[in-house]
Amino acid sequence: MVISKEKDLKELGQICNNQAQVSGCSHAIIIIARNDLKSGCDFIRTQVDRKPRTSERLQKALITSQIDSIHKPMKS
Repeated sequence: MVISKEKDLKELGQICNNQAQVSGCSHAIIIIARNDLKSGCDFIRTQVDRKPRTSERLQKALITSQIDSIHKPMKS
């Protein structure tokens, strides 16, 4: 997500502990990611299906989600 409106940047700067470099920048790039995906998840299949499917692409997506779930911190 890219934020470039001055009003939104000032609000973001306030949210980010009043950091002047955030409220004074021309653009802020915010990376949004999910960390709740599981192997075989419908979301993964939907994202892979957005482009022509190859078995390699699907396999890579499923393996990546499995690896990510292994490295996910356990809740205490």
